[in-house]
Amino acid sequence: MPAYHSTFIVDERYTKVINNIPLLALASDNSVISGDSYDITDEVLDLFKANTFFKNFEIINSSDRLLTYGILYINSCLSLLSFTTSKNDAIKKLYNFAIDSNVVPGEPNFKLNNMFMINSSTTSRGDFEELKQYLQAFRIVLANKLVQRVYTDFKDATKEAEVPSKFWMQFSKKKFMNKSL
Repeated sequence: MPAYHSTFIVDERYTKVINNIPLLALASDNSVISGDSYDITDEVLDLFKANTFFKNFEIINSSDRLLTYGILYINSCLSLLSFTTSKNDAIKKLYNFAIDSNVVPGEPNFKLNNMFMINSSTTSRGDFEELKQYLQAFRIVLANKLVQRVYTDFKDATKEAEVPSKFWMQFSKKKFMNKSL
């Protein structure tokens, strides 16, 4: 059975791509609250659990690279949480982790440059800074949405839980493709 791939088709005439990473639109704060916008961060969260079990993942298009980066990032976020972490503590931890100096694709110490087929020598400094800013915004939005899902009561989805869901926390030990950021 093949892994699940991104449904976002990138047309490079309309979407900027830096280091083979597309800068897809992220949901604004208003659309997140009203729930009327499905973006790449929603897709990453939807496909995270299913794709975590795969040891191989064939990158078909550039949006799959962003999907892979997001799944690996969620794995890192879940490993920061424990079963006793409160929602407020989780928000603080994950926000700080998102804005922290995470290594991004194209930097020499990014472990997955070969898998992402990145050639950073062809990227201008301005484009690289734009990619860093985009991935930071991507991580922040993804972390906020992850907290909302992890701290939702399993029995009643309209209620918040005081502790993280065990159905999300069990994935903190699993590694997508046996890799980590």
